Amino acid sequence: MTKFSFIIALLFAAQITQAAQEDAKGLLPEVKLNSDNEEVNTEKAFKSEVLITKAESKAIDSLKKILSKKKGAPDEADLNFRLAELYMRRAKSGRFFDLNEGASTKLNRLGVQSQKSIEALKAAIEIYNKIEKQFPNYKQLDEVFFNNALAHSQTKQLERAKDLYNKLTHQFPKSVLVPDTLLEVGEIYYFQQNFTVALEKFKAIEKFPKSKAYPYGLYKSAWCLYNLKRTDEGVGQLEKVVKINPPDAQDEKKYNLRKEALRDLTLFVGETTPPDQLY
Repeated sequence: MTKFSFIIALLFAAQITQAAQEDAKGLLPEVKLNSDNEEVNTEKAFKSEVLITKAESKAIDSLKKILSKKKGAPDEADLNFRLAELYMRRAKSGRFFDLNEGASTKLNRLGVQSQKSIEALKAAIEIYNKIEKQFPNYKQLDEVFFNNALAHSQTKQLERAKDLYNKLTHQFPKSVLVPDTLLEVGEIYYFQQNFTVALEKFKAIEKFPKSKAYPYGLYKSAWCLYNLKRTDEGVGQLEKVVKINPPDAQDEKKYNLRKEALRDLTLFVGETTPPDQLY
């Protein structure tokens, strides 16, 4: 990344930090709403998203101007990637405003031009496709595949999303994104009720026991086995989840699904175990 584009990114991050400082716990505005003071939190969240949107707009405009002068430059692919990332973040803001009743009127009054989530995602997809086509040797192509797949998934283009996820695992088997990629593509196959292929993807995550996705892969593979009428094997997978997540486990780097696994075990064993042995 050039020094100038780094400064743009730094300014963008600073403005987002300013917006986030209104949030005492540092959580994203979308997840802070609660029934006790929902109206207050909604207003705070709205103000935070407005600040973020303004920062996004400035950063997007700046990067577009830079890109217009950087045709053929060594960092052209990198600048395009940063622009796509901004559109992905814009899609998040767009979802917030899409779900916030009366947001358009408020934004117009504040002189802020919002963008529908779907529009931002399409803009990001266009850029990711461009990078894939024009810069096949780009050093962060695995991230391009992953983010592009995510954007396609969010726009209900599931076949293209699956293709991109599978490209990542085949072309970049050593990427740190492989476990998360297997999880995401497995979820798509599971949603489509293709439990055999979904199981293949989730089981492949077991090669990465230190990844955050590892316990979730075990958990989802259990449900694939259950749907494939291989309940006893599913029970074994759930027992693994319980074992690697003791009651006092607090590893934020991994999903803790102990409670879910214990709950689902009662369903699984009920399928194969006589009633007098269930207790």
